[in-house]
Amino acid sequence: MHYLAQDALWTVRGLPYHELGTVQFLDSMVRKGQEHAERLSEYPQAQYDELEIYYVSLRGIAALDIWLLHDLFFEHGYGARAQAAWLAALAPNPLYRQSLSEASALTEHRRSAIELALAVADLGDGEIGNTESLIALARIRSALDPLPRPQLPLRLAPSPQQVQRLKEEQQRIGELYRRGGAQAARDSLPGTMTAYFQMSYPDWHRQGRPSLETYLASSQTRQP
Repeated sequence: MHYLAQDALWTVRGLPYHELGTVQFLDSMVRKGQEHAERLSEYPQAQYDELEIYYVSLRGIAALDIWLLHDLFFEHGYGARAQAAWLAALAPNPLYRQSLSEASALTEHRRSAIELALAVADLGDGEIGNTESLIALARIRSALDPLPRPQLPLRLAPSPQQVQRLKEEQQRIGELYRRGGAQAARDSLPGTMTAYFQMSYPDWHRQGRPSLETYLASSQTRQP
């Protein structure tokens, strides 16, 4: 696993994995984009509930790279696999072709997203395809293309050395729990490596997206 699990999964949160790539889903998304084209152009200054699927898709493709694709395909189950395939269809890259093929071999049911991504990967440069699904996808991509991509750095998964330190920290926290109860254990968490890696992506973002080193150093300076 390359990226921290909660960060990787945050990039695709809100994508309806059981619908992605189906004709009904594509038609609905195209219709929303056409009906609300003027509102869509107001992003990011204004966002509207009826265009949420565009914003969530944009978030995903802004974060997408070969490592995130691999994590979503092979580390987080079927739902994430379908979500990753949808992002690969929206933002194709020749580097994704092998991972798509391997993910396809693992996907027995609800194959709409993975088949769509594979169809896009097989197109030549500048081609949009002539099937109903590929034409709809081209319209969705055209609607997304002018929108600015948010900056979405992701935390890396812990290294083997960090995993060992996390185990040691968790043993100490467990001992505090046994001696002083749940509150004592919670009070010991801030400023630890455990707290850093347990932090949700939105919380990490609100704190300025610090590196692990910066987070630990700033916590030490705040200690009395």
